[in-house]
Amino acid sequence: MKFNNPYWSWKTKLDLLARWIIVQSIIYYELNSNVVSDKMFDDNSHQFVGLVDEHNDDFKQTFYYKVMKGFDGSTGFDLFHRLKRFDKEHAHYLYGIAMNVLSLAGKGGGNSGRDKH
Repeated sequence: MKFNNPYWSWKTKLDLLARWIIVQSIIYYELNSNVVSDKMFDDNSHQFVGLVDEHNDDFKQTFYYKVMKGFDGSTGFDLFHRLKRFDKEHAHYLYGIAMNVLSLAGKGGGNSGRDKH
């Protein structure tokens, strides 16, 4: 993911990338579908891990710190289950985003195969 906006802080960049990773993980592991390639997921996950290493103090202040703490980029299978109660229960905020992404990608409600991430 390229961050060309010079006004975004590292905290904002880390939050955006974490949210993207979580949403893609929900699409793949909870909705049994995909909208991005394995390579794109891996590239963004490794970018996130690198940014966490470089900007750990900013990372500790992010909204998704508790969810992403310990994430090493190898898999996102448990990220949905690490979410705060707010994100899981109040209109399934991130789950709703994942459903909208699938809809926009023309993949409906997550009934597609899991051949790619």
